[in-house]
Amino acid sequence: MARVLRARGGERDGELFDLGGDSLLGIRLMARIKQLFGRSLPIATLFERPTIRTLAAALRDGVTGTAGVGPDGRAVPDAADRDHRRALVPIRPDGDRPPLLFVHPVSGDVLCYAELAALAGERQPFFGLQVPDTTEPLVSVGDLARHYAGTVLEAFPTGSFRLGGWSMGGVVALEVARQLRATGREVDLVVMVDVSEPPGAGAGRQVSDATLLSWFAGDLAGLSGRTWHLPAEELDRAGPVGALPLLRDRARSLGLLPDDVDLPTVAAVVSRFCVNFRALLGHQPAGYDGRVRVVRATAGATAATARAWLTLLPGDAGVVEIPGNHYSVVRAPHVHELARVLRHALDEAEGPARDDGRNAE
Repeated sequence: MARVLRARGGERDGELFDLGGDSLLGIRLMARIKQLFGRSLPIATLFERPTIRTLAAALRDGVTGTAGVGPDGRAVPDAADRDHRRALVPIRPDGDRPPLLFVHPVSGDVLCYAELAALAGERQPFFGLQVPDTTEPLVSVGDLARHYAGTVLEAFPTGSFRLGGWSMGGVVALEVARQLRATGREVDLVVMVDVSEPPGAGAGRQVSDATLLSWFAGDLAGLSGRTWHLPAEELDRAGPVGALPLLRDRARSLGLLPDDVDLPTVAAVVSRFCVNFRALLGHQPAGYDGRVRVVRATAGATAATARAWLTLLPGDAGVVEIPGNHYSVVRAPHVHELARVLRHALDEAEGPARDDGRNAE
């Protein structure tokens, strides 16, 4: 971990995300652990054991995963199930407010929410919902939402919920909220962060594997604050066997992937991306009349896209605009403004609305 982060020995007790770790560094770190120790650990382990010292102790003791989350929202250790991805990830589980659950973006992982969770407020428990390992794949937004709704109902048998998500995560969160309310449970708030496409824009659209790989390349660059277009035609010419190595090698040469991330690790990340993107393209969202805040990055989703979502939200719904683009909105410095908006929305959910002048109905 110190080598990946270039940390000094005195930082063994510093948390990964305080030392400069992000989702890509998390993937690199887990790949490095696999190379050195022959262990494939869930990325969520970095939230449960986020320091050099505690992660090293976990590897030494053979306890690195969780059997799930107990009624108090805390992770329950289970050494026998350590390599299994479960949906519910305790990111910052402490606090006395109803749980806030943020659904993964198209990547299927939730490390992107580490900074936001740290800024959500001391009283606010913050959980992630990641793509889990399941016997049958979750290939639609409805499948994902049903699994996540069942997961949180089991983990939190009483009380209300707050939901949110960035990009695809906002779309899935809205469907989870709809399904939770159908069971009679209360959802105080849904926050949709920079959803890029209007509702149902891709319904029925068929895309090739090469096109999805090309989109993945662009997404990978965007996460690093860069732009990169790898043409689908070039990937198609490489064929089903050669396309992924081509993408990996080009990404390495551009510094978008480290040299020590192996092909199986990249393949797993790409597979989740492709399954999730196809699920998103096939989704036709239903209306929802609860409290929703649509947060738009001014250099991200268009104002017309945000307004289109409001047509499905006849209840207490509004758009909030903040600085940043689609990727920078969840990273410093713009994540601080996102967190401010989130805290305000959470306070609204506690009682009478307090208008800060930024909501536009």
